[in-house]
Parts: sequence; structure tokens; C-alpha cells
Amino acid sequence: MARQTNTPAIIIILALTVAALALVLYASLGRGTAAARKPNPSSLQPTTLSAGNGAFATYLNRDVPQDYYAVDAPASWTPETTGVAGEYAFRSGDATVTVKLTDVPDNSNLVLYVLSQVEPQLRSTVQGYQEISHANMTVNGAEAFRLTYRSTTNATSAVTTLVFIMGSDQAALISASAPETEYGSFKAAFDRVIESFSWRNQ
Repeated sequence: MARQTNTPAIIIILALTVAALALVLYASLGRGTAAARKPNPSSLQPTTLSAGNGAFATYLNRDVPQDYYAVDAPASWTPETTGVAGEYAFRSGDATVTVKLTDVPDNSNLVLYVLSQVEPQLRSTVQGYQEISHANMTVNGAEAFRLTYRSTTNATSAVTTLVFIMGSDQAALISASAPETEYGSFKAAFDRVIESFSWRNQ
């Protein structure tokens, strides 16, 4: 007599097996990257977290559970979503500030990562790249590294400051850029954005 198979049961078992493998894979890869998550609309609403902000508004980013952070930006600058979780873009005229989450390899440290991977990539991809300065720093108690450089496109020079801020899960990257002739007038606002950054659940 032919042996009968229970097709529905086999399908259910296969489905459960696939689901279990997916959970194992997810766990082995970590909690996932910010790019795989969707931005939280509430992150674009300014939040009063401390007194005395003056002409600045504080934004609390709640996009990635392991990497909540707060950052100040000039109240007159409109925040824009980049479509990627954990990211902001603030603009005023030709000045731009972006805040994003980024991964630093586990087998590296912040200084080594920036000088051995980020900086060489900038040299090879940014037109007219010229380093101005780099330095270790701390931002609200977190290890940080600052790199400032000049770039030239169509005879127009711009100055960009990158600040990498270590977190327990990912690092934050703040990029502040403006035409070289205007950078000085924006520097105080740029510094305020950078100095205001703080992790909120670490």
C-alpha cells in the first residue's frame, strides 16, 4: 500500500523552518542598519529638551531604537528627511548640515577608521580635495574625531567639516559644508550643531 504524505503538515514545517532560519540570520547579523529602517515622522518635529535654546531648536531622532540621539539646529533651518532612518538634512542658502548613522568596523577604532578608510576615499573621489585639519575631540562625553577639508568644483571652493561620534551601537556622522567665502559666517551655527549632539539611550 502506497505511503500517504501529509502535504499541509510538511508545508507548515517548512514554513516554520524558514522562519527560524531567518531569525537566526537576523540575530547573527546584529540589529540591522539604519538604511533598512523607515524614518519616524516624529523625528522631524522639534522638541524642547533643555532651556535656553534661543534661536535653536532641538530635534530628537527616534528612528533606530538602539541609536536615539538629540541635536540642535538653527530654528530657521528647515529639517528634511533623506528617506533613510536616522538621518537629517538641514539647509540654509548654500550651507548644508547632515546628520546620519554610520558603522565603524569592529576591528578598528575611530581615528584609524577615518584616517585609513574615509580620508583616502575622500582624496580619490572629491574634486580638488585638500585637508585643512583633523583632531581628536569629545562631544558630550563621547569619543569623536573631526576632519575639515577644502574641495574645488568649477573654480568654486567649499569647506566641509566631518565629525564622527562613537556610540555603543553605531557612530554618528555630522557633515557641515558651505562655500569657502561663507564658511566663516556659518561656523558658529555649525559648531553649535556639533557640540549639541548627544546619544539618548546609551
